[in-house]
Amino acid sequence: MTHAGAAVLEVSAKGRFQTIQKAVDAAKPGDMIKITAGIYHESITIKTENLTLEGPGSGEEPAVLDGSDQAFMKNRKWEITEGKIYRTKYSWTRKLPDDSEFTKYSGGIVSAMQVYEDGSLLRGYRNRSDKRFFDERAKADTGGKARQGGMYRSLEELNPANSGGELPKIYVKPDIRVPGRFLYNEEKGELYIWCANEDNAAGHIYNIPVLLHLVEIKAAKAILRNIVVKYSSGFAVMIDQADQCVIENCFFINNHKSIFIKDSKFVKICDNFIQQKGLYERYWYDDCKGTLLHGATISFDNLYSEGCEVCRNVITGFYETMTGENRSARYYNNILSYGLTATAGCTCDIDLSLYKEKDYTFNVSFFNNIIHHCDLQAIAVSFIHKGPVWIYRNIFYAANSLLKCGAETPEKIEGKTCFYNNTVAFSGKVLDNPYKYIAENLTVRNNIFHNQWYKYGVFHAWDKMKKNPGFTMSPLSPAPKFIKNLYWKTGDAYQGFAKLQDSTGKIIVAATIEDYRSAVKMDMDALWADPLLPIIQKPDVTINNIAIDWVSFMDYREVHRQGFGKLFEKDFNEICSLFAVPKDSPAVNAGTEIPSDWPDSVTITDGKRDIGAWEYGSTKSFLINRKTALVTP
Repeated sequence: MTHAGAAVLEVSAKGRFQTIQKAVDAAKPGDMIKITAGIYHESITIKTENLTLEGPGSGEEPAVLDGSDQAFMKNRKWEITEGKIYRTKYSWTRKLPDDSEFTKYSGGIVSAMQVYEDGSLLRGYRNRSDKRFFDERAKADTGGKARQGGMYRSLEELNPANSGGELPKIYVKPDIRVPGRFLYNEEKGELYIWCANEDNAAGHIYNIPVLLHLVEIKAAKAILRNIVVKYSSGFAVMIDQADQCVIENCFFINNHKSIFIKDSKFVKICDNFIQQKGLYERYWYDDCKGTLLHGATISFDNLYSEGCEVCRNVITGFYETMTGENRSARYYNNILSYGLTATAGCTCDIDLSLYKEKDYTFNVSFFNNIIHHCDLQAIAVSFIHKGPVWIYRNIFYAANSLLKCGAETPEKIEGKTCFYNNTVAFSGKVLDNPYKYIAENLTVRNNIFHNQWYKYGVFHAWDKMKKNPGFTMSPLSPAPKFIKNLYWKTGDAYQGFAKLQDSTGKIIVAATIEDYRSAVKMDMDALWADPLLPIIQKPDVTINNIAIDWVSFMDYREVHRQGFGKLFEKDFNEICSLFAVPKDSPAVNAGTEIPSDWPDSVTITDGKRDIGAWEYGSTKSFLINRKTALVTP
């Protein structure tokens, strides 16, 4: 809301302010900047406090900040070169990273050239493990283990059949060797395309991002509302030393990354549609790890960015969804999907001597989220120094693993992680631990684990590589506190365990639940039963066909036309209903009480806690209802 005496400045093609930046420069604290429908190709910097930038609402033509090359589609001529490859003249305006620069993690601050065809990202970069392109000098220095990514170099690489390097070994991941690739020859000034439909490039619309950032906020209490922000080549929105900013009801479409928050407290990112198509379909984790493609689409840069909230968003199609050193963030009521690695994360792998403050205690909450289709872990909790991370009342499905916990040194895992009252289906490992030291302060309690796609739960030991002793993690873990979880059983067949390997390398075959408990000495009061989740009862639903989240795939223009809020509410509630246990489920009233200081988003009306995310008879508050209040415990 504007303050008394505040002005309303209108941005329009024929008005006083024809660019958004001119209106921002003329505005005073408290002013409202109304942006009329249209496409604005500009980078905006906000240095005045308490400004609101607002576009038209749902159902109207939107205001669009577009960072792509606006001249590319004008009078564009294509010619076929060979096979299914088309060529056109083009010069990208930004500096291209060389191979060594590409194979360096930048957190999303620096970007590489990208090409989108009809709103879907084409692939233009080889896997960093492709030995055909190892740098010879680096290869010699590392004994043949150099890993060098970079842009495609030859037309042969545009043929998906010629993919090199590592390919996904993950059950939930589709084959990424699909058409839809580009090659840019800077020396010749030529762009080559192998279309996704393997047809003529002249029949498609292409967008090539050229503006690094579209909005930079350097003043407190800025509000962005009802704006489409798309095709940035870096982070679309940068928030730096700007407390209490709000980004709401916006559409972030096909940006390299979406929002970067540094030194900014109490930022709210709510009710947004954040989508990238093509990355998940054409890349996987190993393609992007440690490269310019690595990084979260919502990134908190340091420990000063506390008290932030990320809620009621759809976020889909990125390497990571959101992660960083935000020590008191709350993430809730989001639908997070199709990520190459963690859809949410909390890490503190930083040098604390850089900070003058003495309190580095974490208190981070992930609750009431729907998280699905993750190449690796759904949530990463690593290197936490002090304080709790609460993960509760979430629904997970089609995730390769759920948690990554631990650290390389024991002093970096003093903080505790509590994973309780979650429901997991069609998924893999509960805990993935690539570190030397397991997180001993991990509690896994009152969860439903439906690990159907594992024929056998294979445990393996890391000690042979001089790493942490003991079992890891498929689907269970030897974490000290596994308490009263429910594991899926159908008929007489137990799923999710069969073969174990202890720290000496000895193989143990657990043919029964009793054998299993005897071998691992953990979760002795666990239930092995069919939780009767409605999603499991549907005969047409398998691990390869869980198409129940329909909003994440919608064209953003249709979402904007119909209204994001009502579509999100419908999608969220429909998914929740498929994971809601019925009255006769063995999960009902079977849970154990949690400590009084643990947060919860559900009121237990019958005095008996259920296992899983859904509390039978008490969980209406888990649903989104715009007519009353949204869940904000």
